[in-house]
Amino acid sequence: MEDLFSVALNVNNEPVKYRVVFDHEAYIFAEASGEHDHPVFSFRRGHDEWQDQQPAPPELRAQALEALEKYLLKQH
Repeated sequence: MEDLFSVALNVNNEPVKYRVVFDHEAYIFAEASGEHDHPVFSFRRGHDEWQDQQPAPPELRAQALEALEKYLLKQH
């Protein structure tokens, strides 16, 4: 498991800090503090598109994928 970055995602108009790790070919988003019951979700890249491993709530999916794309672009 590789710790990649942290990002604030808006949940019900409140910023929630998520930690992003890479494990078993999946990018996993989990609440950084663990204080609340915010969902854990993950994505894999396959056939040039993001595939949900653990589905993200619709309001978080777009934000998470945007943050992930920005992170990956910075790595090249």
